[in-house]
Amino acid sequence: MAQSVESKFLIAYFLLVLSSTSLNAQRNDSLRLKKSLKEIQVTEEAKRQDKLRDVTQDGLNAARKTEVLKLSNMNVNLQGNQARAALAGFTGLQIAENDGNGLQLNISTRGLNPNRSEHMNLRQNGVDMSADALGYPESYYTPPLVLVDRIEWIKGAASLQFGPQLGGLVNFVLKSPSLGTGFRLEAATGLASFNQANGHLFFEKGWNKTGLLVFGQWRAGDGWRANSQYRQGTAYLAFKHHTNRGWQWEASYTYQRYLAQQSGGLTFAGFDEDPRQSVRSRNWFAINWQLGSVQVNKSFGNLNYQGRTFLTLAQRQAVGNLSRIFEFDRPESVRQLLDGRFFNIGHESRLLWRHELSGRPAFWLTGIRLYRGDARQFQAEGSRGSDANFSAVGDTLNDYQNPGRNVAFFTEYLWRITSKWSATAGLRREQIRTGADGFYQLLVRDDAGNLISRLRQEDQLNRNRTVWLYGLGLSYQLGADNELYTSFCANYRPVTFSDLRIVNPNFVTDSLIQDERGWSFDLGWRRKKQSWRYEVSVFGLWYSNRIGTLIKLDPRVFTEYRFRTNIGGSRAVGAEFSAQVENRIGAFKTDWFLSGSVNYARYTGGVAEVVGNVVEYAPSWMLRSGFGISWKKWQLMLIGSGTGSQYGDATNAIQTVAATSGYMPAWAVLDLSIRYEVKRFSVQAGIQNLANHRYISRFAGGYPGPGILPGEGRSFWINCGVRVL
Repeated sequence: MAQSVESKFLIAYFLLVLSSTSLNAQRNDSLRLKKSLKEIQVTEEAKRQDKLRDVTQDGLNAARKTEVLKLSNMNVNLQGNQARAALAGFTGLQIAENDGNGLQLNISTRGLNPNRSEHMNLRQNGVDMSADALGYPESYYTPPLVLVDRIEWIKGAASLQFGPQLGGLVNFVLKSPSLGTGFRLEAATGLASFNQANGHLFFEKGWNKTGLLVFGQWRAGDGWRANSQYRQGTAYLAFKHHTNRGWQWEASYTYQRYLAQQSGGLTFAGFDEDPRQSVRSRNWFAINWQLGSVQVNKSFGNLNYQGRTFLTLAQRQAVGNLSRIFEFDRPESVRQLLDGRFFNIGHESRLLWRHELSGRPAFWLTGIRLYRGDARQFQAEGSRGSDANFSAVGDTLNDYQNPGRNVAFFTEYLWRITSKWSATAGLRREQIRTGADGFYQLLVRDDAGNLISRLRQEDQLNRNRTVWLYGLGLSYQLGADNELYTSFCANYRPVTFSDLRIVNPNFVTDSLIQDERGWSFDLGWRRKKQSWRYEVSVFGLWYSNRIGTLIKLDPRVFTEYRFRTNIGGSRAVGAEFSAQVENRIGAFKTDWFLSGSVNYARYTGGVAEVVGNVVEYAPSWMLRSGFGISWKKWQLMLIGSGTGSQYGDATNAIQTVAATSGYMPAWAVLDLSIRYEVKRFSVQAGIQNLANHRYISRFAGGYPGPGILPGEGRSFWINCGVRVL
């Protein structure tokens, strides 16, 4: 009954903001001519959503589905890294919210798995931020959203310029040091339900053509569920310098570490009884993440050069009980330890030539990528206690060195054929080598924990492949900021380290697993005026050799396990739409946005038990809307988020005994925030999941613990900030 009431309330909310927006938009048309130039400039700067420009220093974006989200203009809980509200403006973005503390970002699109954003090319300031771009593209590090200036998203066709990932590029652009002679110092702190607290300091200083930015943040709390305490610290340093000869240099360094207790999953019965409960108290997770980068830009007339060199030094550790969630976690029993260490270094260079072809503007972009990744994946029997002890005290289950090498070359050409028609064509060549060198060991113990048998197997694997990616785009200008566009692009995703070997009682991996390939298509119409914008598009994503899981029955012990293999091909077709309207009526300013998608994703071939089934983690619809109003120093924002029903695996199982997959009913939640500013002070407060809706976020087969991971219920938060200088 509670779910039905909230669903009706959410629908009513969407209708309310739609009707109010329609009336306000009409009023705005009559007032637009009365605005001064100064007011128009302020309104333009305040845009929360937009698209990437066709030509930037980073590359060519014409005829592509691109979105830009300006976080600094949003009245949401950025200090708490609350992704659901912060990223609500993105179209068709699925957010798995099993980590309500904002430690990890789990996002996907168009029927791809959101687990640790493994199908997205995640970057910070244009450089890789995941564990290993090729062999382990999972994201354990998430930038502090309060430090993010904007987020850029290029769907599908991003693979030509930035490398293969089927979900596209998501780039977190952090605040950059300001040049000049000024400086500022800001401090903020906040409290939230469940003993959560946070704080940050922001310092910025400029010296004519040089700028320095220093940022530090800490966060800690107990979490919504039992056994979910955490603490996190982040430091960021950026330095910018422009020389008299036109060279632009910027260097940055990021350090983040956190320790989190993990509640583990729940059975279906446990979720129905109390989603806040936990039956795992000995599971812990920690990261130690360092990112460094140097970027240089220089223009030589019509030729622009950009170079980025980056380095990742990172570690993620996990210890806990990964046995099936219905099995009792015996105190002092052996836990499993996973330790991953990653050292990545790379360089990307781009040349952009602006010229004319047949009297019309043209742009030629070419670039290279050199990348070396060296990872070590270690799994062993861990300590028997309950604390966050990441020491190996028992037998080693596997120990692998995973080298990765990548040399890529790409070229793209944009030609303004006429004043209305533009064409973009591109080609990318990827030379990829990944491997595994080590051993794995299978241990069999009785119920008392005594070792019965041991099998050690040496393992070595090298995979070399050359991959060609290609794409084409067309756009037609109906008028100023009124455009039709279409694009097609091939894509690719190599097998990851985890697909090759991991010891997990809930998983069995196919030793013959192969790389994935895909193709994406977009056709859309976007239009923008001074105070409003909208975009509608249709898409297609064809996927071959798709890696997924099947539920199998072990005939020896008659228990279920998940078999990971290439389960076949899939096709996702659908539509995406977004709109935004800003109005100023007297002393009031209103801001409304809407984003949504419909998706028909089905398996078209492969193993017999999945053909014709719905693709897992592919909701048939998603809808988000926000309505904000500002009056003098006050701001209020209400955001509604709804997601259709989904399945947790390709077999479309309704329920499984181990709860590692099943049916996920549709859900909808509301988030409310209010802000007051006076001079140098600001106070912001809000309620997340206003109606305390209960829903399943996703299913886990391993960490943070097998079983159902529930979305978080109602919580309250308050943040206070002051600008000292």
